[in-house]
Amino acid sequence: MSYLNQYLENKLNEAKNHFQKKDFKGIINIYGEVINKVDNISAFHDFFGETFMIDPNYFMEKFLDTYHRNITKLLDLQQVFDMEANILQKYSLYENEKITASFQGEVQIGGDKMVGRIYLTSFRLILIGTSWGKGVSMVTKSLVGIVIAKSIQKSIVRNLQAKLDEFTDVNLPCLGHQYPMFGVQKIKLGKASVTYKVLLESTYDSGTIKKNKYLLRVLPHGKNRGELAKLVHDTIIEADKNFS
Repeated sequence: MSYLNQYLENKLNEAKNHFQKKDFKGIINIYGEVINKVDNISAFHDFFGETFMIDPNYFMEKFLDTYHRNITKLLDLQQVFDMEANILQKYSLYENEKITASFQGEVQIGGDKMVGRIYLTSFRLILIGTSWGKGVSMVTKSLVGIVIAKSIQKSIVRNLQAKLDEFTDVNLPCLGHQYPMFGVQKIKLGKASVTYKVLLESTYDSGTIKKNKYLLRVLPHGKNRGELAKLVHDTIIEADKNFS
């Protein structure tokens, strides 16, 4: 085993210990140490992916906010986009699913919104970022977010199972919050936004199946937000056709 491989293995074990202790600052410090140590940034991509795969659910539920607030202090924005796309492609995308665009922006559901980096794929929207809700308590935001996330995730997996011929894993971990592009009942393209309503089925512990409507609004950020909004709009329409 080379010195670098041994070093990265030791750092990964340190990261595992920090996760167990809920020492998120310690994990960020390890990221900084590894970035300074490796010559090839792809080596850090692999290391970051390994830390994500320690416990993807825990990473998403507990560590994502700390990661999102600190990663751009260690890497420039384009490097972050490149790394996250790499990790999504390696661990999270289904067969025939491709990232067609990535940009900064926000996704709103009701009074709550997620702000961060959006990855538009042929099946869904994936947002890596944090929640922000004006006038909404953190407890309320958290509960609503958990309910919506679980409902959407179950519906996404169910629909993907129905449409794709083969799955390597029907429970692929996803780095980021997922939003559907199927079950679309109404869609509107604004000057720099897309608003659409989806109808999703939710299965409760009792076995009861209930259909819920969700109104989503996607707002790309940046100078070319109008062009990105149109791309999102057109991709949603095409994806919904493929799922219907």
